[in-house]
Amino acid sequence: MSRPVSAQLLSNQDEALEPVSIRVDGPQGCPSGEEFWQSLQRRAPGIRLTRPGEPGRVFLVRFQRVDSGAATGRLRVLDVEGIALEREVNGSTCVEVAEALALIAAVGARGLLANDTYSEEGTVRQRPAPERPRAPAPPVVAPVNTDRAAEWNLLVRAEGSVRTQIVPAFLYGAGAGFELARDGSSVWQPAIGALVEATLTATASTDNVVPNTEMTGQLTMVHVFASPLRLRAGPIAVRPYASIDIGRLALEGRGGGLTREGQMRRFWFAAALVARADIRLGANWVAGAKVGAEVHPLLFQFEFTPRDVFQVGRVGLVAGLSASFRFE
Repeated sequence: MSRPVSAQLLSNQDEALEPVSIRVDGPQGCPSGEEFWQSLQRRAPGIRLTRPGEPGRVFLVRFQRVDSGAATGRLRVLDVEGIALEREVNGSTCVEVAEALALIAAVGARGLLANDTYSEEGTVRQRPAPERPRAPAPPVVAPVNTDRAAEWNLLVRAEGSVRTQIVPAFLYGAGAGFELARDGSSVWQPAIGALVEATLTATASTDNVVPNTEMTGQLTMVHVFASPLRLRAGPIAVRPYASIDIGRLALEGRGGGLTREGQMRRFWFAAALVARADIRLGANWVAGAKVGAEVHPLLFQFEFTPRDVFQVGRVGLVAGLSASFRFE
């Protein structure tokens, strides 16, 4: 976590050096205020940090990571007349962005040193200059709060899925919901969400059990899921999810081979472990695919009296494709 540079770090510097103030804000893993100051001082050795209450030019630096792993940085230089300079830099890492911003800040800092020259050792020698009135103190700039809250992003998701071992045919479904996911520099980036889903009515022939019959099934459910971590490589991210499904399973038998048609409506419960891979398609759109295994604790059995027709399987396959819109 970045912190503002302490103004006491160089309290004994030569009075001839120009005073500046540094404020740095950024996520974990980006250069701190002290590191940015050291990089800036190497490029512009004629400056020092302000002491408490001392006026000076203010350098505000803010780093931000994007989901692809790259970084952006913004530099604002404040002087007595307001914003003298504002620049934004993009790069593959925070360190790369910080180096570029330090170079830009050094160019701005050298503008303070128009009356200075440098020795070969990099120290400052004052060139005589006409005395001029001291500029009024710049406006007070409050330190940037670097205790950043966790960055949670909202994804609105539409998903299509397929399930097996619930009826004697594939159950194809579609649903919509949301996911709250936390971004960070470590792999521990939790996510939680929910999806409301309904399947199409699947029809399967049961002629092998009772001639001239068929069975239909349809599932409606709420899908609740959670993930503890995320692995990321460029625009691709992979998460493991644990989930539960709660809903209603509707089964029906029909056909000319039956003396009477049968129906069944039952409470549905299932648990699953799946892996999802997402790819960033732009600033806000994400496409994904998932695959995993689903456990069915309730083994419902459907029959055409007096013969059994089908029993829900203990473990089934679940897979799906999704499109999400990300709010940051």
